[in-house]
Formats: sequence, C-alpha cells, structure tokens
Amino acid sequence: MNTKVFYHSRHIPVEHLRLDKRLGKKCYDNLLADSIDSPCVEKLCDYGIDIVETRLVWNELEPEPGKYDFSRFERDVEKIKKRGLGVGVFPWFQHPPKWFNDAVRLKCPEHGEESMFISIWDGEKLLEIYDRLYAELAKRYKDVIDFVYVGIYSDYGEVCMPLGIEHYVFSPSHICKKSFWDADECAVKSKTKALENNSSIMAYAEWYTDSVMEFTDKVCAIFRKHFPNVRAALPIGCVGESLYYGQVKSRSAQIAAKYNITARWTGWCLDGIFEESHVGTRRVSTAAKFYGADFGLETPLYLGEETASHALFEVLSNNTSIIHNDPGNIFRAYDIYKSLRDYSVPVPFECDKAVFYPLEGEQLGKIDFYTEYKLDCAKLRRHCDFEVADFNMLKQGYRNQMIFTPNVPILSETAEFIKNTGLDCIYFEDAPPIIIETGEKFRFGSSVKDHSAFGIWDGKYVTKRKDCSVIFDTNDNTISYK
Repeated sequence: MNTKVFYHSRHIPVEHLRLDKRLGKKCYDNLLADSIDSPCVEKLCDYGIDIVETRLVWNELEPEPGKYDFSRFERDVEKIKKRGLGVGVFPWFQHPPKWFNDAVRLKCPEHGEESMFISIWDGEKLLEIYDRLYAELAKRYKDVIDFVYVGIYSDYGEVCMPLGIEHYVFSPSHICKKSFWDADECAVKSKTKALENNSSIMAYAEWYTDSVMEFTDKVCAIFRKHFPNVRAALPIGCVGESLYYGQVKSRSAQIAAKYNITARWTGWCLDGIFEESHVGTRRVSTAAKFYGADFGLETPLYLGEETASHALFEVLSNNTSIIHNDPGNIFRAYDIYKSLRDYSVPVPFECDKAVFYPLEGEQLGKIDFYTEYKLDCAKLRRHCDFEVADFNMLKQGYRNQMIFTPNVPILSETAEFIKNTGLDCIYFEDAPPIIIETGEKFRFGSSVKDHSAFGIWDGKYVTKRKDCSVIFDTNDNTISYK
C-alpha cells in the first residue's frame, strides 16, 4: 500500500458543460471550469494539490472515424504542466460521437427507447473501442500522464449502469432513472441464457451485476495493458447498491486490488454529517482493506464550510491515500482544510466490529439504504466504530464481530452460513434479522437492548489506528489525535 497521501483536484472543460442545467451550473459555480486558470490554480498550488484531473471524452476525441483531435486535451494538459502539477486524466470512452452507429445500444424496457450508450452485452465491440482509444492515448501521452481514473461506464465513468443525467453536451438523449436497461438484443440473449434454469429475482440480480462487474474487470485489464505502471483509481459512485445500478462495491474494490488500482469512493461526507456518510465510506474502505487495495475519497460536488470538519474526519478515519477535492470546496473552508493538510501517512484504521451490509436484501427491495439502513448505522456510529461487510466477504474469510442493524433482511443461505461457521454476531433483541424467504426472525449470537450497549455517546466520534486515536468532538467542532 502507498505510504504517501496525494491531494487531487479536477478540471471540467467548460466546453463539456450545459450551463442551462442545474448540475452544469453547479459544476461551474464550484470553479471546476476555472481550476487550471488564474487565480484559482495559484490557490490550489498554495494548498498543495499534487494532481489535477481533466477529462478526455470519446465524443470529442474522434470527431470523424479514425481522425483524432487532442487539441482541447493538449491545451489543458499544458496548463496543468506549466504550474508544475501532475497530469491526471479521466477517459470517458463510454460517450460515443454522433457519427458512430456500428454497435447495439442499451434499450430501456419501460419506454422502448434506445440510449446513446453502447450495450455492455455487445461487449466485444465496446471493449475493442476502449482498447483502441487507450492505445492511442498511451502512444501520445504515456510519458506525460501521472495518474489515470479508469473510466468504466455510466454517465460519470463509474462502475454502474446509466443513472440519467443531462448536464453535459454529450449526455444521453433518453433518460430513465428507474430502468434495468436490459431490453437490447444482446442483453436479451445474455439474460435468456443465464436464466434458462433459474428465473428467480436473485438469479436476475446475479446476472445483471455479474455483467457490470465482469465488464469492469475487462476494462481494468485493457487499461493496465496500455498503462502498466501508472498510478490509477477505479471510480466507485452511487450511495447504496440498488439493483438498478448493477454494481457491487466490495467486488469493485476486489477488482481494484487485482490490478493495483486505488478503490476511489465518492465520499467526503456526502450527506453533510459524518455519521450518515460513514456507512457508505466504510462499505468501500473496508473492502479495499480486506482485499488489499489502496483507498481514495472524492468529494461531492458542493461542500460548505459548515461540513468541512465532518468531511475531514471522514478522510482521517479511513486509510485514505488519495484525497480528491473541488476548488470551490477547498476555498470555502480553506483554513479548516489547511490545518490538517499534513496528513502524511494513511495508517490503517483498526476495528474489531463490522455491520452487516444487506446487499441481497437491498437488491430485492426489502430494505432502503437511504432511510432505514443508513440512519440505523448513523445512530450506531455514535456509540462505536465499525467496518462494513457483506455476505460475499464473509464467504471469503472476513471475520470481525458482526452487528446486525434492526430488522435487517438476510438470505436463508446467509443465516445457514453464519450458524455453520459460528460467527460472533450481535443483534437487537426486539428487532433481530429477518430471513427473506420465510419471514423468520434470526436469533443467533448475543443480543443487546439498545445502542448504549456499545458505549455512551458524548458528542465525540473516535477511530482507532495503530499509532493513535483520531477524535472528532462535535461539541466544539475540533479534530485531535490522542
């Protein structure tokens, strides 16, 4: 693992943004289009930013078949280099140019409309494109690029299916935020074969997520073929893991480890309050730690001064080696961020407890991450620190004491595994886990009456590390080491 912490920021070319859309304007207001120009870039240099990420989109890169235009990218790379900053690039090769029509597109079953995205089930075609474009990028800029965010899929190049955004000039024309995107001819063929002997919802969930994760693995392999030694991060987004997203965050971290890539989660106190963001961040950082990947954090689009301490503690309470923050966020709370800027070694957090992540229950619609689960975990975080582990990690040997949040849904397979392995488990006596298939209450291990069994909340969050404890005192909004 890295022992150095890198500070990143990003640049979004104004040519990419639709300023008539709310999020496009928000990107602009957060100084993302100005980050490599004066006076913004001087402030970033003074703060100590190491790398500035810029985009490279297939839509702009290949205006005509076989003819490449790197002019905008070259312009911005030169500005970054001129300031002595490292060049980061985020290839968005998932956004095709308008002339391209030689592939099957994703199709929305709800409306019967095609997306601009090429179907991941037309995989060989799409992977050939990625391979060709990564090869061209490496041929021209391998010796210039210091860091790569490995663009996978979806609107933002993250490990998931399209989410539905419209603030980029190349955004898809058809937007459907509640669709499985499984109606194109290649998807139907793959789905039919996969579900031939088992058409259950869980079999569908396995097929859908396997499709995304296997595609992610292949893209990472292509990247490493062309950039064998460049530092990189795998962008992992989305709060929660609704089946619509097609992602499994622990598997994403496992793939990142396989290719020596940092698992980078969009955290930095996404919900504004540390305790509500903790479970999403630890979902990725626990898996990264378990599988042996470095861990990084990207800020949400807009953070105010009032959330800066919460955001900083989120960084400090995880072994974060890449801290990625937007210019506007930094400048709004410059003194707060600067006071703890010399966080130099990402010493791993130490924790002997973990909260069970009900991935299968979430995929089946038995629990909602945004309400029940996140808020239960937030309440627990006041009383103790915890990691986050799913059933797949348990099967692969993860063995911290497992805490079940109230009424959490689990599969009968999970219950049987826990019994057979004798895992150390704790549940709330009035709200034990519920077995999905039978509705039976699963009482295994020891029970507690309420959260006070894990410690008394005094307004302080504590994370233990090998060398010290990091303490966030919300009573006076200070962070200290002990």
